[in-house]
This record gives sequence, structure tokens and C-alpha cells, in this order.
Amino acid sequence: MSVVRLGEHNLVQENFYRKDYDVEEVISHKQYNRITHADDIALIKLTRDVEISTKVRPACLHQNPEIILMGNKVTAIGFGNTGYAQESSKVLLKVVLSVINPNSCKKWVKTDLMRSQLCIQGVGDADTYSGEVYL
Repeated sequence: MSVVRLGEHNLVQENFYRKDYDVEEVISHKQYNRITHADDIALIKLTRDVEISTKVRPACLHQNPEIILMGNKVTAIGFGNTGYAQESSKVLLKVVLSVINPNSCKKWVKTDLMRSQLCIQGVGDADTYSGEVYL
């Protein structure tokens, strides 16, 4: 059985807020494409309710894509690498990114973005790439 850990901030220090929850079901997006990774999102149904606290809160997603406008800031978090060929961070990282015009993406991305994708650019030296957070 799979487990989801919530409340984790530091992978090497004990954490009072850290709690593990058994996964009952993973519900992938109906149009998920394993080759292009389009619609790479899923719902995870847990076997019990999550205990909400100051360190564990829901992540709310916009239902209206027009809310995410060019120039707005978005936040990415994770335990990714902090540079090319470096090991993953032991502390949860957070980076603020900018939503940019999809036409600007054509400078870096050779394929067209799909309707469900955003073009995101790092701010200053901070960025993400393949799940890695560069600061």
C-alpha cells in the first residue's frame, strides 16, 4: 500500500506535525498522456480524513483558468535539486515564478503549449526544472 506524508518540512529532523496517511485510490486525469505528460495531475483518496493544522492545509486550485493571468506570480514547492547534478534538498523549498505569454515560450519550447498548460518563468536566479527548484 502507498503512503502520503503530510506536514513534512525537513527530511532529517523529527517533526511533530508529520503524519502518514494510507492511500486508498489514485485517480489520474482521464486525458493524462504518459508520453507528453499532458494533464499530469491526479487526485489521491486517503483511507481517513486529514488532520488540518497550522502546518497542514489544503492546496486550493483555481477552477477558472482566466484567473491565472500573464504577469501574475505562482508558487512551486518541493524537495528538488538546488542546481544541475546536485542532490535533492533535505528542507522543503519554495520558489515564486511568473506566468508569461505562451508566445514567449516558443523561444525555449519547440512545441505548442496545450490549453491546460501554463508558461512559467523563473524570477531572478530562482526557477524550477523537472521537479527541481533552483535558487
